[in-house]
Amino acid sequence: MAPKLVLVAKEWKPRALARAQLLEEGFEVTALDTLEDAIYCIESKLRKPRLLIYENSGELLDQAALDKLRRARQLGTEVLLCVGTADRERFDREEFKHFMVRPYSIGELLETVKSLVL
Repeated sequence: MAPKLVLVAKEWKPRALARAQLLEEGFEVTALDTLEDAIYCIESKLRKPRLLIYENSGELLDQAALDKLRRARQLGTEVLLCVGTADRERFDREEFKHFMVRPYSIGELLETVKSLVL
C-alpha cells in the first residue's frame, strides 16, 4: 500500500508541482490549501497519513499554524516544514525536527519525503 501524505500549500503552482511529483513516485497524496482542511482530513481518515508536508510560502509561520501542526503530530502524522529563511527561527527544532529551507529543488523534497516515510 502506498504511503499516504497530506500536502498543504496556499499557492496552487507549488502545490500542483509537488503533488504531481509525489504521485509519480507512488505516494497517495491529498493536496490542500489550508492547515484547517489538513487537520480535518487527518481527523476524519480511517487510514492516517504518515506525513503532512507544510509549504508556508505566502504566509508567516505563526503560533496558530504551529498549534495546528502540533495537532497533526498528536494525531499520529509526522510533519515536514518547508519554510523560508525568515521563518527558520520561528519554530522549535527539537519539536519540529523535519524541515527544509527554501530554495530547494523538487528532487530534494522527494528525497526528504522518502527518507521520512519509506
